[in-house]
Amino acid sequence: MTYCTECGEEISRENFKTGYGDHDIRFFARVEPTSTEDGMEEHYECTVCGKCFRDATGSVEVDREELIIKAEHVRGDADGNGELAIDDVTTIQRYLVELPVTDNWDAIAADADKDEEIDIIDVSLIQRVLANMTTFDAWDAKHAKS
Repeated sequence: MTYCTECGEEISRENFKTGYGDHDIRFFARVEPTSTEDGMEEHYECTVCGKCFRDATGSVEVDREELIIKAEHVRGDADGNGELAIDDVTTIQRYLVELPVTDNWDAIAADADKDEEIDIIDVSLIQRVLANMTTFDAWDAKHAKS
């Protein structure tokens, strides 16, 4: 029998050895982030103890959090289609009056003013940015939290 040297659990009744202890190490391909979902760097993982490694031999352990590739939110892109457009204003307005919104609803991006609240100010800010009356950077500078 083969056991994980870290957790002691039985891995298999076949001989499987990486050369750096007994683990059932599997390869996980890179998953690209989307505008709403985090991605993950390519890595290897023991299916028994759950430890992550950068290499197939299990010699370079890595914390799972270090492998996460953060989602690429487009600020103001409430409908999650990857671009800032007038449709995002409509999506937030629908959300505010409790009507159904798109399947790709991106609450993080919808909070355009980054105050952790989705409200009419987010709608107004997106409209101002789209009308070239301000930029997100100018807004942030003017409304800096002290």
